[in-house]
Amino acid sequence: LLGARGCAPAFSLTSSGKQTVAFNLFRRVTTSEKLPAYKGNSFDLTEVAADKLDPNTLPALEKDIIRVAVFEPRISTIFPKLTLDRQKELLKADLRGVLVEGEEFGLVINISLVSAAVVGITVI
Repeated sequence: LLGARGCAPAFSLTSSGKQTVAFNLFRRVTTSEKLPAYKGNSFDLTEVAADKLDPNTLPALEKDIIRVAVFEPRISTIFPKLTLDRQKELLKADLRGVLVEGEEFGLVINISLVSAAVVGITVI
């Protein structure tokens, strides 16, 4: 898996449909754009989580997620919602979207601020 340090793959090789789209979006938001194949079309939330975050920076980060989601041709619309829980030391990315076929999907990524690693993934 690219990006997402400390994350066990939660997607099987037989995933299809919205699971594949969610996996591709997951890679785009957890992979450094320093890699040549992802230059300019990815954004690593785990790198951001390692920095000092505050609630005022979350809207700009949500815009970055929208920016990289447009590189997934099967995504029609994406609605990212980032939540910062300082007490639990957790950054939660709740990504709701619509495929071009009209099917809705959701991807929830929980990132530990302590280790800057993905600690949970849920595809809805």
